[in-house]
Amino acid sequence: GSVIILYGVFRMFWALGFAAFSDGGLGWLLAPVAFIIASLFIFSGILLTQEYRNGIYTTIVTFILSGTLSIIFTGDNLNPVSVSLADGGMMIPFSLMCTLLGIGVAAIPLLFSDEEMREGWPPVIERLLNR
Repeated sequence: GSVIILYGVFRMFWALGFAAFSDGGLGWLLAPVAFIIASLFIFSGILLTQEYRNGIYTTIVTFILSGTLSIIFTGDNLNPVSVSLADGGMMIPFSLMCTLLGIGVAAIPLLFSDEEMREGWPPVIERLLNR
């Protein structure tokens, strides 16, 4: 959970950097999307540190979303959702590998601590969902 939170904070600073210092191109337009993805990573990391099983699923979905956007926006220009700067899609396999590695790391608690994970959501989120 802590590693996911740190990764989310890194992604948030990356998104904020594009929002603050970009000259209005694609990077500036994608900064809010990157900020939302970073927030999802931080949220899912918090759920993981509190040992909720839904934290694992939220992390996996966020990695899939992030990896998909990374592949879609691969190109010559640096942007907050994809770090590839290579021509011809050379970084797509790298993005796939990183996404799958992240999913694998997030899924490790499913394999080793099945009965120790809490079901559902934290009480505050449960109350919001029940409204």
